[in-house]
Amino acid sequence: MPGGTSLVVAFISDFVNLRTALVLSGFPCLMIRSDSALQFDAPFRPDRVIVPNRSAYWTQRYGADAEYLPALPQRGLIPRDQTRTVFEAITLKCNPEHVPKVLLEPDMVAGIVASGFSLHIDSPSTTNGSDQTWHDFSNADLTLCIRGSMVDNADVRKPPTKLINAWNARTVPIISGEASYLELASPGEDSLLINDARELQATLARLRAEPEAFERIRLGAARRADEYSLVKLVDEWAALCGRVERQRIGSLERWQRVLRILSVKISNRLQRRRSASTSK
Repeated sequence: MPGGTSLVVAFISDFVNLRTALVLSGFPCLMIRSDSALQFDAPFRPDRVIVPNRSAYWTQRYGADAEYLPALPQRGLIPRDQTRTVFEAITLKCNPEHVPKVLLEPDMVAGIVASGFSLHIDSPSTTNGSDQTWHDFSNADLTLCIRGSMVDNADVRKPPTKLINAWNARTVPIISGEASYLELASPGEDSLLINDARELQATLARLRAEPEAFERIRLGAARRADEYSLVKLVDEWAALCGRVERQRIGSLERWQRVLRILSVKISNRLQRRRSASTSK
């Protein structure tokens, strides 16, 4: 660890490694647990645990040490090309196992095209493979923020990263009922909601039939992009780091004052005993 380190921010995977955790335990720490298995935890309690969403599960588990901060947008994110004059390209960016099979069915593909849209699935050939462009939204107008079968919407492990990426990319998010999305989004104002991938075709048809409603949602999504911009989120993270660092220093100073007071009291008591012994 570099000399002068006053705060360490690390993912839970670093804390699970006992050798690394032993080093981290000597410093003020923020532990980020994003999309990690629930059975994983640090062998000691960090100063703060950055949790992936506002679920009550996390406050029950970590109490006042649980702190929610929105996830930072995708590194190197390229937003929608603002010279685009049409709104028709839908993108889904995910690992292959999270692509809803219904989206690959010929009838679904034909229905999307018939509604005047196109769907591009940006998925690597293997999980977390490099043959993807998850950072590039330049040719996207709407972003599908859905996962697999869409049945486990209460999964407390999941942060709303796809939603924040969609807003920052200046696209309109189409979200599932995942709890972390609904904590931030207001469907019909800054996003669109589907509870099943099969609803996508009907949702797109409504968009074409109600252009004024779609324009309202598009503008609402753009406002949320400003609210969850990289600059603002980095400022929030920096503020939290500063608070934790100051609290730890303040706590250390309080203990140092207590120890100095105890040291003086012990020294005075020993002095009195020595004086009493000498006078006998």
